[in-house]
Amino acid sequence: MEVKRFGGETRRNSSKIVIIILILVILGLLIFISYIFVVKPSFNAYVVKKQIVAKDIVLNTLLLQLQQQGFVQINNGDNPIYLIQISKEDLQTLLLNQQMRQNQQAQQVQQNAEQTQ
Repeated sequence: MEVKRFGGETRRNSSKIVIIILILVILGLLIFISYIFVVKPSFNAYVVKKQIVAKDIVLNTLLLQLQQQGFVQINNGDNPIYLIQISKEDLQTLLLNQQMRQNQQAQQVQQNAEQTQ
């Protein structure tokens, strides 16, 4: 009879262990699902909000410097980039001048080609 008791207790202990393991697996899945659907999206939303704030700060700083100094220099390695404030009329004039220079250069290249032939 003692053997049956021992066998019965082993079954009870093994079923308790199985139940505990199943509870731990379910808890792990619940934690994983809550992370995927609650924690991670809210953290990503927080990061996006902070990126938008940082973008606004940088843009406002650039605009303020542009108003105060008339230009903004952005360093891009060895090639600085300059931002300047320009009116539409001035831009159109610059574009027309650039187009005229390109046409003159093309004419010079064509004349040089004709002279060498």
